[in-house]
Amino acid sequence: MNVGMYQSIIEQSHDGIAICDENGVMVVWNRVLERITGVLADDMLGQKVWEMQFTLLPDVEQTPARRTQLKTDLTEFLRTGKLPDANQLISREYIHPNGTRLYVEGMIFPIRTESGYMLANFVRDISEYQHTQMALRKNEQVLQEYAKQLEALFSASLTFAHLSEPRIVAENVLALLESQMGYRRGAIVLYDIETGKFQLLAHARMGLDEQDYLDEIVRVERFFEMDQ
Repeated sequence: MNVGMYQSIIEQSHDGIAICDENGVMVVWNRVLERITGVLADDMLGQKVWEMQFTLLPDVEQTPARRTQLKTDLTEFLRTGKLPDANQLISREYIHPNGTRLYVEGMIFPIRTESGYMLANFVRDISEYQHTQMALRKNEQVLQEYAKQLEALFSASLTFAHLSEPRIVAENVLALLESQMGYRRGAIVLYDIETGKFQLLAHARMGLDEQDYLDEIVRVERFFEMDQ
């Protein structure tokens, strides 16, 4: 495989790819990595790998001590091919130069050559996936809160259940659901195991009328009959 083929593969990759030679000089910085980091290849090629790493750190971490540590660690890596974080998939936040907060995932690994080791770094933008996971966790928290509210509402209803008819208890529970959780369409239905029939106890005051709920009950009963 010739050099042109290698270059074509690197540029067509969906991942950002950076490679430095055995002397720590950046020799590859593909277009995807330009898009992810907001840093052009022209600004990185020819730079030392520890300077590249330092440039991409958050401003608060760009200290003289950190620069020295990066140079020490990466110089040792180029000599031995060993680094604590090498060959491990690592995720972190990255602030793009335009101010966008990204979530990236990457891995550093050594490439053995006759004169030492080269360093390869693959980076992927996982922002969309991360945002989806955060939204799912938030929805899960909302559902858990709703479950707690429902448990509290039904527990409260039991305190006066022995004093009221079932229909009155059901109407009070629906009223609480409507006022505290914004429910506008719903019903409380009893199911008789022996007869397989449903009984409408109460329905929300807004939205569907009683006949709509009764019609729905009939459809559910027919479904149960077919399922059996």
